[in-house]
Amino acid sequence: MKYIIGVLSAMILVTIILGTYQWTEWSESESSIEDSTPLMKVDLREHNEYISVEQTFTQGLNGEFEVEVPANASDFLCTKSDGEDCAVSENSIQVVPDDSLTFSFQLPIEELGDELLFVKDWWVRLAKDGEPVGFESHIQMTGLKQKESKWLMSRSPEYVNQLETINYYEWNFNKHEPLNLMKVSNLYSSYEDVGPLQVHSTIPVKISPLKEVMDIVPFETPFLLVISPSEKSISQPGMASIPSLEKRKVASAMLDNHLLSTSSDMDRRTMNVLSQYFYLNEPKNEHEAAMVRELKKVVSESEKSQWLEEMSAMQWTDENISRKMDRMLSNIFNVETEFFTLNKDAEEPVPFYGKDNRSIRLDGKAQEVEWDSIIYRESSYIPIAGLSELLDFRIVGLSEGDELFINYNSDRYRFFLDQDVFIVNEESYGVEEDLLVQIGKEVYIKSERVADILSFDLTLRDQWLNIKK
Repeated sequence: MKYIIGVLSAMILVTIILGTYQWTEWSESESSIEDSTPLMKVDLREHNEYISVEQTFTQGLNGEFEVEVPANASDFLCTKSDGEDCAVSENSIQVVPDDSLTFSFQLPIEELGDELLFVKDWWVRLAKDGEPVGFESHIQMTGLKQKESKWLMSRSPEYVNQLETINYYEWNFNKHEPLNLMKVSNLYSSYEDVGPLQVHSTIPVKISPLKEVMDIVPFETPFLLVISPSEKSISQPGMASIPSLEKRKVASAMLDNHLLSTSSDMDRRTMNVLSQYFYLNEPKNEHEAAMVRELKKVVSESEKSQWLEEMSAMQWTDENISRKMDRMLSNIFNVETEFFTLNKDAEEPVPFYGKDNRSIRLDGKAQEVEWDSIIYRESSYIPIAGLSELLDFRIVGLSEGDELFINYNSDRYRFFLDQDVFIVNEESYGVEEDLLVQIGKEVYIKSERVADILSFDLTLRDQWLNIKK
């Protein structure tokens, strides 16, 4: 009996020792993870006309970093944990392990009208090897109480304390979440929190329309929405000001916020087109209207739903909005497209098309060509200039490029970009819609039809396009 009791006691002791060891290992592991997580602590103090910022990176830094200081910052200082100054040389800084950095500076407060004040891009950004570094952020702010007002961010504050002369706030943010600041007067006394959306308004906020919007808008990015009497709409990462709670305006504002909060730039044309396409807002100009019409022609309802679902799942990356949208559409259509990228700065609308990756063959032999055929309206198109290289015919542009004249195999062909006929040896023929499409200065012709018109053999396969003279 004593033997059994002794064995049991030994087993219990071993269990306790092992449990203690495992707990210690887990605790040290968790501590190590926490210590390696980049952390940013910020102390903001409001003065009459400016904000003073003390921004400290306390852990997770090692090596050389690119530094982006706010453009309108003044009295900029950088100090290390030992109190010594740190040098920012050619917008970069070297950090050793276990060191912390503190940036101190001042920023002006911008007036937006309607009792709205705004501080944009108020924090120093760090990047490593060109990639922005994300930080878990703890922000505390001391605001003046000269006027009845409050400071807001995209998330509701974790803690608020209203004292006699100041208002004190604390916020916590995840990596890459937007950190812009907005101050509103207490005229914006109506407040509602609906999912990720916090709404401040000068008039009572009705919950039911907001809930209806939340049912159709799949975005969960934290967002501050101010309903301002001004007709001017303001959109920044994490926040927006719009004149009413009209459903499509709220939905568009949430879409804008999601795009701005998960991308590296503000491509207004792309954002406007997406807003118009998904939520039926009015086009700002004819270029945007043309892009929306193009999307309606090529994107089916099921593809539209898939696209919106993929957009809602977007995480922050250092990639502009246009490229993100092109990548999504390329995945949906299984064809490489640059619709938004090409339209971003284009003077004239560029139609929706994809790159045709099939190789080009001539009489069965692969050809090295410096041009691409395209997929347009689900059909293959080949550039007429490229075709002239393969078939060795002469092409002449007439009437400032609106007509093309071709000599091939003793026949004369005349094509019109703005007419539904073409001419062969002075005889006119009717053509179907989209026989020709012009993209920039390049004119493409439908591959299967051009073979019939010019009387040569053309074979399309999944991997190649073969032309036989």
